[in-house]
Amino acid sequence: MNTISTSKKPRLFYLDWLRVLAFGLLVIVNCCEVFAGSSWWIQNTETIPTIGYVLKFFHQWRMPLLFVISGVAVSIVLEKRSIIEFIDDRLTRIFIPLIAGTILIVPPMILFIWRAEGNNIPVQDFYLNLLEFKWFPRGNFHWLHLWYLAFIFIFSIAIIPVMMYLRTGNARSIMTYIIGVLSKSSVLLPIILFFHLPYYISSNFLPGSDLTNLIYYFPYFIFGALFFAQSGIRTTIVNNRRITLIGGTVTAVILYCTIWIRDESINGMMGSTFLGLIQGPLEEPMISLNQWFWLLTFTGFAIRYLNFGNDFLRYANRVVYPFYILHQAIIIALAYYLIPVDASIFAKFCMILSGTVLCVVSAYEIVLKRFTITRVIFGIKTDVNLIGKFPGSVGFINKMIPQVKRINSNPLDPL
Repeated sequence: MNTISTSKKPRLFYLDWLRVLAFGLLVIVNCCEVFAGSSWWIQNTETIPTIGYVLKFFHQWRMPLLFVISGVAVSIVLEKRSIIEFIDDRLTRIFIPLIAGTILIVPPMILFIWRAEGNNIPVQDFYLNLLEFKWFPRGNFHWLHLWYLAFIFIFSIAIIPVMMYLRTGNARSIMTYIIGVLSKSSVLLPIILFFHLPYYISSNFLPGSDLTNLIYYFPYFIFGALFFAQSGIRTTIVNNRRITLIGGTVTAVILYCTIWIRDESINGMMGSTFLGLIQGPLEEPMISLNQWFWLLTFTGFAIRYLNFGNDFLRYANRVVYPFYILHQAIIIALAYYLIPVDASIFAKFCMILSGTVLCVVSAYEIVLKRFTITRVIFGIKTDVNLIGKFPGSVGFINKMIPQVKRINSNPLDPL
């Protein structure tokens, strides 16, 4: 297949900033989790439960934001490459790091977690048990924080038929109409309630399952891939950033007072009827609105004020993927050895955070970026063409993916 002919577009620097800030925040939040007294993998002896209440705010919108950004990235890659090139990109940039990370990075994490819980299994026995492929916590095989890569890979492959249809002439009028509707503030601001309807149903039958989580995050990915890059929708997001800031603040206050902090004195002021609604049928919709409002707020302000590049952003963009893959393993290892140390929570936090940053940057500079194999394992860009290495693979994929008639313009271009 030939790639779509499109004019070169300016880089959306605000997406780079949002990506770097979201992953940077992920590192800080996970360092804080050690001291939050929550159910995170490893906990300091002394904790501050208030930290957990603060982290509730970040947990609401951090991952949805990353899925929106990932969706936009998929649309950009598909604009520049054929379907086969896109699949090859997803295999080398996502699937291989997922498999490699699950085999190489996650097992030491689980070993430290078990040791912190008092399970002093010998190292050789631990790795022999790994061959049983029993899912953690019953066994020691899991993807832990790399679940994000698994979800992105599934979403990327699932969206291919949609993207192929959007390359046909019939799709343009449909996309024009949908984008026109979504560009209206009255539609865009509450649309998450419609997007999350399948999740509300699934969560009642399969609460906490991977399928339910897939359904939960898929609308954010779709929004990023199909709609976020459209100029009309971006304009609506920017123009309503202050309104969504107010909406996010109001919904966050309601959630803190009714769900996240169960304080009788606060709950008593809310009223039993209102409290029953929020803690009952309105809980999930309120959470959806809260994270959607904050997502729109941060993207709106980023579009308005962060559409510029500099040396720091260019470097951070290159190292952010290795940071994601490695950071949690390093945090757990450092926390395991620092928990017994007689030091304040702030001192331990600073040591864990600075140690994590130093370890990842050093690994990137000394090893990861210098060898093709490490670049592939950690998702760093290379010129490796995985599909082309296997005889007949291109022809097979071409047979599985029917050819479609292209229009000269890209239906995903801003309308």
